[in-house]
Amino acid sequence: MPADAPAAPMPRAAQHGVPVGRCVMVGMTLACLWRSMPVQAAPAMAAHRAVYDLTLVAVSGGDVVTAEGRLTFVLSDMCSEWSSQQQLHLRTVGRDGAESVSDSDYAVLEEKDGSSLVFRADQTENGQPAPRIAGEAHMRPTGGKVHYTAPVAHDVTLPAGTLFPVAHTAAIIQAGQDGRGQIAPFLFDGTVDTGALGTYVLLLGRDTQPVAGMFPALATLAAQRVHVAYYTKGRSH
Repeated sequence: MPADAPAAPMPRAAQHGVPVGRCVMVGMTLACLWRSMPVQAAPAMAAHRAVYDLTLVAVSGGDVVTAEGRLTFVLSDMCSEWSSQQQLHLRTVGRDGAESVSDSDYAVLEEKDGSSLVFRADQTENGQPAPRIAGEAHMRPTGGKVHYTAPVAHDVTLPAGTLFPVAHTAAIIQAGQDGRGQIAPFLFDGTVDTGALGTYVLLLGRDTQPVAGMFPALATLAAQRVHVAYYTKGRSH
């Protein structure tokens, strides 16, 4: 990632801490990094490859007592489109000692103008494949539509203002640059077969000075911690 570029989207599996397309959890905390720029300027995303080692560090109730894995995320600049690819391997152990291993493979092609998204999400649980989620979504100012080709062919409408994954991350960064305290855009990323997810983003304290870290490419960037929650209609996660 170039030293003067903001962090690219935190992949959904890293956000959720669970395999793609299966469930979401009550928001998470992440750091959004950006380059200093006028409020009017749109965030400049950067193509990159990132590898995350995942470890469960604390437990408060629930059935899972151990979780570990690795997530690889690649964002590629395809001129007029963003190509995102994500692979997650996750091992969990329950309170009863039962072990579970899941793998997910997720890929999307997103038009930079927010007009369309082609998506595919595959997952296996203990070696058993789950139904693939795949299709194509199109957005217009008045709303949009998703045509799913898998697991079964069907169409779902999208609310006006729905954002695709990279645009959703850019909107969070822009909100931080603008000094906003919260935003709540709809998100469609193709990880569920029911259409858009509602999101609620709470922007917390901002570090205007560069934050020390282990990655030199990020050393000159300011940061803001945000909390993101995802929910479906009539049900929060």
